[in-house]
Amino acid sequence: YSSVRHARSDVTELLVHVDGGGTRHTPKGVLPATRSVAITTVAKDEPRAFHKFVCGKVGPGADSSLYLGAEDSTSMTAEVTAQIMAAVLILGDDSLPGHLPISVVYDNDAAADFARAVAETDRHLMLNAVLASVWQIVSMRRPVQWCHVYSYIGHPFNEIADSLVAFSAYNE
Repeated sequence: YSSVRHARSDVTELLVHVDGGGTRHTPKGVLPATRSVAITTVAKDEPRAFHKFVCGKVGPGADSSLYLGAEDSTSMTAEVTAQIMAAVLILGDDSLPGHLPISVVYDNDAAADFARAVAETDRHLMLNAVLASVWQIVSMRRPVQWCHVYSYIGHPFNEIADSLVAFSAYNE
């Protein structure tokens, strides 16, 4: 992995790693639901490099300043919120090469299905409407590829996204 960002003109591949974690009960108390997004780039003959990452809490309930439509703090709402944040990061980052497809790497099939608008749910209607809408906008601007990885099998970038989720929960 490289600690140096690739030059925009050298980037050959864009990957967005998303993850979320629900509320956790620990001996020290209840930890909040959290989400993470890590964008990595690949350039010809260079190691993969971090472009950007964000992590943070999920804000359930309309009274939360972090509210995006989640009505509770489950793992699913955290995964869906991570998908929304990924789309928002992509849309707001002019330094990403516009001609390249984005590969979204995820470990939760249902959240990805909601993002692609190939599945619906009767829970969290606003959250899922926001999710499908932002990914529709992203896909109108660039090709999007969806890549599933299994959780907890050692996929390095899924483990990084998972670690960012844990970091957010433990660091308020």
